[in-house]
Amino acid sequence: MRNKMRIDTESPICSLCRDAGPHLYSLRENDRVSSMVRTFISLHLDHSYQDPQRYKLITLTHSDSRVNFLNAVCAWYISKSFQNKKQLVWEVFLKHLKMFLIGEKRNSVAGLRELLP
Repeated sequence: MRNKMRIDTESPICSLCRDAGPHLYSLRENDRVSSMVRTFISLHLDHSYQDPQRYKLITLTHSDSRVNFLNAVCAWYISKSFQNKKQLVWEVFLKHLKMFLIGEKRNSVAGLRELLP
């Protein structure tokens, strides 16, 4: 009722696919960046990394702190872009990733800066 009266502008219905429910990370528009992050992780950090259900992206339970750092920045970037209604761009994600590396604990991101393009 509050939504119909325009008191509440937040709606449980997704503005991109007109579906209700917590599915932000499985939207087709958001999957491109998260799949590029998964590819980057499997090529450079953990060759056996697989996360098709995006469990490690959300829970950050990987044994390598660099993988958790990448997943945390990816989840933040997807949600921030969704809130601001902006397109997801890989180069913008890399810019944010490099910015977040500044001041981060040395042991949690050791060697990650050298791997980034």
